[in-house]
Amino acid sequence: MTAFEDLSLLRAFISIVECGSISAGARRLRITQPTLSRQLKTLEERCGMALLRRDTHQMSLTEAGHRVLADGHALLAQVEAADKRLRESHTTLSGHLRLFATIDFGQFGATRMISQFLLAHPKVSAP
Repeated sequence: MTAFEDLSLLRAFISIVECGSISAGARRLRITQPTLSRQLKTLEERCGMALLRRDTHQMSLTEAGHRVLADGHALLAQVEAADKRLRESHTTLSGHLRLFATIDFGQFGATRMISQFLLAHPKVSAP
């Protein structure tokens, strides 16, 4: 497996970096600190190098860590955009709207509601 095959490992790494520590990253992801530490270790093994320099008081990115962070952000952004497009195709209203109403209701109530509905759902038409 390569470093970028398992997106959960990238999310774990990015969470650690953005939160500033493994324990804070674990809280954000709602997992245990040992689990997040193992995910970081797995990602570093797949990269074949350390991504973070750690000591008792601070943590900093290695050169490879900077590259993985930038590439990880870009990759996750693309994955999230693709997922959003996929979900939108199933949740976006589209088609033709036909409504039958009395003249009085159509003039005073329905016209305003239909106009607002069409503005909120641009893929719907009312011929």
